[in-house]
Amino acid sequence: MKRIASGAVISIAGGGLSFVLSIAYQVIVARRLGPASFGLFVLALAIANLFAEGSDLGLDYGVLRFGGIAYDASDPGGFRAILRPAVLGSLLVGAAAAAALATGSALVAHLFHKPGLGPVLIPLALSVPFTGTTEVLRAGLRAMGNAVRPVAATSLIGPGLRLITAALIVVFVRSAPAVGWAYLATECAVFLITTVMLWQLIPSADRQRSPVKQLVRFSVPMSLNRLLLYGNNQTEIVFLGFLAPTVTLGVFGVARRLTALLSGLLGSMSILFNPIVAGMHHSHRTRELDRIFKTSTRWLVTLALPICLIEVLFAPDILSVFGKEYSGGAVALVVLALGQLVNVGTGTVSNLQAMAGYAKITLMNSLLFLSLSVVLDLLLIPRFGLLGAAVANSSSTIVVNLLRLWQIRKNLGLVPYDRSFLRPIAAGLPAALVAWFVPLPDLLGLGALAIRAAILGVVYVGALLILGIEPVDREIARAMLARVRGRKIDSPAVDPSGIR
Repeated sequence: MKRIASGAVISIAGGGLSFVLSIAYQVIVARRLGPASFGLFVLALAIANLFAEGSDLGLDYGVLRFGGIAYDASDPGGFRAILRPAVLGSLLVGAAAAAALATGSALVAHLFHKPGLGPVLIPLALSVPFTGTTEVLRAGLRAMGNAVRPVAATSLIGPGLRLITAALIVVFVRSAPAVGWAYLATECAVFLITTVMLWQLIPSADRQRSPVKQLVRFSVPMSLNRLLLYGNNQTEIVFLGFLAPTVTLGVFGVARRLTALLSGLLGSMSILFNPIVAGMHHSHRTRELDRIFKTSTRWLVTLALPICLIEVLFAPDILSVFGKEYSGGAVALVVLALGQLVNVGTGTVSNLQAMAGYAKITLMNSLLFLSLSVVLDLLLIPRFGLLGAAVANSSSTIVVNLLRLWQIRKNLGLVPYDRSFLRPIAAGLPAALVAWFVPLPDLLGLGALAIRAAILGVVYVGALLILGIEPVDREIARAMLARVRGRKIDSPAVDPSGIR
């Protein structure tokens, strides 16, 4: 649990910085391009990332699972034998996908009836092999229990370079294709930097035969699952691309990006959660797995709830930062934020399911997710537009995650909730009321938003302290604080929660 907490703290800190940099990037690009041109960029990026998600063949999952098992067994030769074909395979397939998408960019633009889409899509298509293979490289770092370097690449280097290149580009060339070329330059740089990071840490060992068949047998279903999951998350963008003007796409893209902070928490927890639970399930350490499952879920909800409350209560003020044209997406932002809160509160189920080896069940869940998303999009978007897209996104997410909860209970006998799960909910209610009703007569706009958000956070933390802190949280906080201070502590053989 301490290893997961250490990785999560590093990742959440990096994720917070990444969110700030990414929002700054979105504000600059969205304000300079306007909703229509920004909508073209959002659609082109969704299409390119769909190819990137599929081009890695799910090999990042394979590296996490089998690499995590090899690292847990202190088998550096086995680790290298898994990583080598994964990186090469992702690069080759990504290059082929990039060539196909770039060549067919004009056809894609014609299909969407948006002539301006083609020039934006070309540079984003060329970024596909770098984006996909970087995920495999990060998985290698995570499988070795290293959180700092993948977080640095994902949360600092990537968003920072993206912000700098985009800010420079839009000053001189106010167009979506220019932003696309800046994005390509960033993806190339992040790929090279992550390669160097992994190369410095990868353990030396005698060359072993690569278990390609075993790796592919697990990874390919996960690749389909990853592709379906990404498709599920982008179906609203695609259907809005066909059925709505680019202005609506731009507004929806901003609202989706704001709720990414919530889903980012799930990624922060999974950075070491995935390889660790893979090793525990493989060695049948069920009791430890159950406690980690419950504690990780409670942490996620505790962190996500105040963020969700801020987005729900102050949605119009938040969107106005991007420009007055975007404030019409306030209701959509509320719906998306609530859906992502449920996703965070149940999302470790999906990670555990994958790392426990239930690749086929995971794939079937994703097929259901995609089917449900498509049906809801077709029913709701033509009639309700932006709001219909938000409702479709959140509804499909909630239904499939509830199904995953049932499956994990049936197959592994695990449930991620206990009575301590109610504490963040009890703390969030008074925090929301105080932040909403506190009088601020002389403040408007961004200043009032910042103060109300700060008030909500202070009241929330205070209420959590009053309600009490779990023994496992105290033990881990003590260990983390000692680590920050640069000294080691002697932990008891068994802490008060029973976790070693």
